[in-house]
Amino acid sequence: MDELDELDEYLPGTRRSDYISLKMKDPNKLMYWGDIEMANLLAKKRDYNRQLDTEAIKTLVEDMIAKSGYKVQLDTMRFPATALMVHSHKNGEECMPHMRISINMGEARVMLDCDMDLWESFTKFDLEDIENV
Repeated sequence: MDELDELDEYLPGTRRSDYISLKMKDPNKLMYWGDIEMANLLAKKRDYNRQLDTEAIKTLVEDMIAKSGYKVQLDTMRFPATALMVHSHKNGEECMPHMRISINMGEARVMLDCDMDLWESFTKFDLEDIENV
């Protein structure tokens, strides 16, 4: 059974638009640095289109932290992430749906294709709660 058969089995009789609406219901999540690394490892393993250079980003974020004067460890920070779209292609071929997300890292914003189950496991938040992030 290939991935497309699995998708049909996963969504029998469901219109793609209904599936997308359901998955986009909670578009705002919080991610720790470890979550970002894990999502990126899966993106690389599955050869998704949007992947990150986590070492370069880690250096950038650590530099921003140092310049801010805050005494905080990268691993304890939470980054707001937003679902941009349900995506179901990689390298021009159809594949199992995954979430294309945007992660806000202060002065930088990055895009990543994230496994759907992993995306759904992250803590959701409302934009009104942003000051608590």
